[in-house]
Amino acid sequence: MKGSAADLPTPRRRPRSRLASFGIHDNGLARVVTGHVSLAYAARARWPRAEFVALVVAAMLPDLADFVLPKGRACRTPCEMYTHAFPAVLVLTVAMAALAWGIWHRRVTALLAGAMVLLHVVFDFATGFKPFWFGGPSEGFSLYRFQAVDFAIESAMMTLAWVIL
Repeated sequence: MKGSAADLPTPRRRPRSRLASFGIHDNGLARVVTGHVSLAYAARARWPRAEFVALVVAAMLPDLADFVLPKGRACRTPCEMYTHAFPAVLVLTVAMAALAWGIWHRRVTALLAGAMVLLHVVFDFATGFKPFWFGGPSEGFSLYRFQAVDFAIESAMMTLAWVIL
């Protein structure tokens, strides 16, 4: 019978990610850490007494914090406002520096850990388009729209950081 509901195209379902099969919702974390990790590599190359683990965690801390926050309607405001916007990023900076100091008791590690959190937001300004303070407009260069350019830049950053380490 022509024109029946059976003739209508069915919408394609978006394939589930591997993380979703384990109950973990992928918010893009695995796709966006390369540039941030390259910062940790470069900092460690310049200051070899700094603890590398602290630098890597600090470089990714806003994304890690965003990853554990609830998604969708469970969050009253966009959850990244609690992890990537001022003054929340300043709280994460102080918390990471204090944690690094408490664990390793090295000034260079604590200072660089705080700097990595702040630099995370600076790099997100280049790659993303989001509000960076409460009530503010969305801003950024939105480099993620140009995936080939973003890939080239982040790959070059990671390669350079790996070479100098």
